Amino acid sequence: MPTPISKNDIHSVNKAMVSRSLTNIGNTSRINKILNKVKNGEQITVAFMSSSAFIEDEGNHSTVKETVEMLKDFLGKKSDIKTVELCVGGSSSRFGNIMLKKKVLSYNPDIVIIDYAVFDKHEQEEREAFETIVRTCLEQENEPQVIIFLNSKSDSNSKQDFMEQIARYYNLPIINATNAIFPEISSGRTRQEEFFIDNLNYTDKGRKAIASYITNYFKSALKIKGTEYILPIPMYPNSVMTDIKLIEAGNIHADNDGSFVRENNDNAFFKTKVKYLKNTQNMPFEFTLGANDIYLIVPTSKLRSEVAEIFINGEKKTEISTNGETLFDAPQSFKIFSSNNADTVKISIKIKETSANTETTENQEEQDVLTPVPQKDFEFWGIAYDIKKQNK
Repeated sequence: MPTPISKNDIHSVNKAMVSRSLTNIGNTSRINKILNKVKNGEQITVAFMSSSAFIEDEGNHSTVKETVEMLKDFLGKKSDIKTVELCVGGSSSRFGNIMLKKKVLSYNPDIVIIDYAVFDKHEQEEREAFETIVRTCLEQENEPQVIIFLNSKSDSNSKQDFMEQIARYYNLPIINATNAIFPEISSGRTRQEEFFIDNLNYTDKGRKAIASYITNYFKSALKIKGTEYILPIPMYPNSVMTDIKLIEAGNIHADNDGSFVRENNDNAFFKTKVKYLKNTQNMPFEFTLGANDIYLIVPTSKLRSEVAEIFINGEKKTEISTNGETLFDAPQSFKIFSSNNADTVKISIKIKETSANTETTENQEEQDVLTPVPQKDFEFWGIAYDIKKQNK
């Protein structure tokens, strides 16, 4: 049985984690102007964009609430702090980029905290999408402060290298949960289960720890008087989709619904969906659209297995797999068309046919005990597109 840690040691561990959490303080001119607003009794709006760290659990506990409470402890209990949340479990930078203007920037946030380090992949599109989120926020007239939060899974795995590179290029604050927590776990001074419920979700102690790391940034930034922030040129000249249009599935003007049906959706961000009807003739859903880039928003999970084939003007271009990493539906955006010109194209979505006579081996039967059996039909929740790219 491990030796209990004394109160002094616990304080030392917490202090060490907070100290390590802030790996780059960045330019402080914007954050100091915002904190002056708080001192003058003005309201500020803090936006949280997240795929995991800031998700509210079933007991209505969240890192967002913990963060606001700690900020009020530091800035004053009467501080007027409003929050905006685009916190969608399992989502990526591409999804966040699509939803940014409608769900975040429309509220004119003073501070934007971005967390997409867990579910992003090492793909150029996601690097460009992440930079587009950062740059679009920084370009707003009210000059918000962007904070990059590098979250971690309980195994310390996250895709934070390219995000840190982009954050440093833009001289932004970086709060690194992996850097804060895992040295203490590795040394045995604390235990993983104290911070994580499972591979993705934090305990109450974990949420409070994250909130303390964010609050520490505010405390640190107040001590530094920064020079005027200058926005650098884009890191990736082809940063994607800066003028995005979003159409919910139920509002798509289709040429033919085929073997699909439109239904209401219980998702907080997409109220309708288009769902494939099994045991039909597998006729494609077809629509016509003119754009530079077109994305299909599709939920993925371990409970899904169907594959959609995408045809452009009758020619098959790509496939979309709905099998994902989570047990819940995580919306992902899949690029299905891209062109330097805003070409008008006919898009057909058809379910890939597979053999129904696949033999089940003993190993597969054993695996089924551990892995949920896919049981949800293919559906999509919307399309996003841009008509003209604007590189600023």
